Amino acid sequence: MICSKLEISIASFQNGHADKNVFNVYINKDNEIIKVKNFYFNRDTQINQIKSFLESIMCHEVGKVLEDGTIEKEHYRQGYIYKNYENFYKREGICYVSEYDGTNINEAGISFEGICEEVIDYLRENGVDLNKVADKKIEDMAEDLFEEVDWQYVSSLISDGWLEEYLEDFSDDMFINGRNEELVNE
Repeated sequence: MICSKLEISIASFQNGHADKNVFNVYINKDNEIIKVKNFYFNRDTQINQIKSFLESIMCHEVGKVLEDGTIEKEHYRQGYIYKNYENFYKREGICYVSEYDGTNINEAGISFEGICEEVIDYLRENGVDLNKVADKKIEDMAEDLFEEVDWQYVSSLISDGWLEEYLEDFSDDMFINGRNEELVNE
């Protein structure tokens, strides 16, 4: 177990890369095992190196939350934020607070589920048939947003066109009334 609740299940299998192993990271949320991430490593990488790497990625926290709920934001790339990778990957609690958001964890920020809702809203606004979008695709889009936000609100990053390439990759039948080029290219 790493962090406080993340559990690593290490599985190695051939995936077309003879010199690579795939390591899967799972979480146990409410007695449901959920795969959250894959990492690829060279076959000669030692298990303790892998666990150390995973901890550095999956347990990273930018800023901190004090016992009284006060958020101490930290400089990260372009602004001062709070970002908790463990909360994102275990899908519990607030995982991101933008530079302009509040200073108390009980009143500010967004959770993994909140980021997924932002993705769903974006897809819906662009005419995507949500019944044809796999949950894993939505989670991948949410992870992409989470990785990229560095001062702004998640919704601002979406408005800046961060998810447009996903729409471009969707086939025409993924859209309710066909692809709307005007919306995709805004």
